[in-house]
Amino acid sequence: MKSSLIIVGSGRLAFQVADLILESELCKGYEAFSYCRHAPPSSPTPFQRLDSLPRHFDYLIAVGNPSQRRDEAHRIIGAGISATAINIISSNCYIAENTIIAKNSGVVILPRAIISTKVSIGQFALIGSGAIIEHDSSIGEYCTIGPGAVICGEVEVGNLSFVGANSTIVQKLSIGCSCIIGAGAVVTKKVEDGHLGIGNPCRVKRKEAEDCNPL
Repeated sequence: MKSSLIIVGSGRLAFQVADLILESELCKGYEAFSYCRHAPPSSPTPFQRLDSLPRHFDYLIAVGNPSQRRDEAHRIIGAGISATAINIISSNCYIAENTIIAKNSGVVILPRAIISTKVSIGQFALIGSGAIIEHDSSIGEYCTIGPGAVICGEVEVGNLSFVGANSTIVQKLSIGCSCIIGAGAVVTKKVEDGHLGIGNPCRVKRKEAEDCNPL
């Protein structure tokens, strides 16, 4: 009998992650389903309500927004369901042997990403296609690193932060928790918790309500 694998999310990212599942040796033997908390009652999605999910399943969260990904994880964990997060890492990327990624931490790494030596990646982080994370850097829990982003050596990215596509964070900097770095930004100085950084060179301001959804 096949085990159940739940893909949380119904957007294009979920389809991309589903493709990774199809290519992954680790996922053979799974029967995969999607689950979307915000699905309308008329949705054909088979598991649109949390109470209709199987009582035992593995899952991953294919949602780009860090705070939404955290909320979905907490919702599943808090429901008392027997659920185990799994990691999905594309075979078409480079990850150094001493990279620190905890087993069953819900990490998703998309194709062509390069993760260099002594990098640590927190639970439920999502690393986009072609992103580069250089040596001795730390990516916090629930972070999203966008496609093509370059994080130079010895950079710390705090929990729940979003680093936009094709942005660059120069070496030995820290990005605080719940920050947004806009697409194409070049960050050359520290970004405090809850701030937004945009432009080249990067201009930093406190994040407003309308900035809170990086997508």
